[in-house]
Amino acid sequence: MIVKNELLEQLNKIGFSDHESKVYLALLEEGLSPAGAIIKKTSLHRNIVYETLDKLRAKRLISESDQRGVRHFKVFDLDKIIKEKESQLDLAKSLVLNLTEIKKAENVEIQVYEGQVGFQTALLGAINYIKEGHSNLVMGAGGENFYNAMGEELKNYEKIRLQKKVTSRIIGNEIQRQEFSQGKTILRSLMEIKFLPENFSTPMGTVIFDDKVLLQIYSTPPAVVEIKSQEVSKSYRHYFGMLWKMAKK
Repeated sequence: MIVKNELLEQLNKIGFSDHESKVYLALLEEGLSPAGAIIKKTSLHRNIVYETLDKLRAKRLISESDQRGVRHFKVFDLDKIIKEKESQLDLAKSLVLNLTEIKKAENVEIQVYEGQVGFQTALLGAINYIKEGHSNLVMGAGGENFYNAMGEELKNYEKIRLQKKVTSRIIGNEIQRQEFSQGKTILRSLMEIKFLPENFSTPMGTVIFDDKVLLQIYSTPPAVVEIKSQEVSKSYRHYFGMLWKMAKK
């Protein structure tokens, strides 16, 4: 029989964060439950549990219902996990096909960075590459996933960014508002943040700057796909502009 720690580890390997794994497994064991029962079972802070429940609901992995004025949650059909991963795989296949077509049409440079060191190398390379005084545009902000992937290298990244006066314009999801307003992001300079409605989600972190686009994949381990193309950057920049108008401060 698989022990609980192994289940948590397996959930992490398919993309669940530590908190998401613990809350999801607790909810699976308890069945239909209020948040209070999950707080007690996981021993996590109540704010973390509520935030994690909202994230799982946004991913359509759990459902919410009102039971006499109290929010109750339960796990959807377990096949939702498979469908979620199949959706991500379909997205990856579609992305590769689109990138292949673009590569045929013009001189596009594509590079893949794997693992935490690769993730850090890609981001440090990006901030060194961007022209002084320019902006980097971020869609689908990774929040804690980004900070975990960057680790101590974030200090070097921020030092270069501030020296070059690079402004970051970030689009997050509404369920990340509390995380952003109380966490590390709010303390960083030259940042402008907006949030999309709760039911709107982006599949991965995307950073657009000059003639490059970085696709940040928060898997375990993380990875980055770097695309160098004026045309691709222009297309993503246009998409960012539309989302920026939709988003709210």
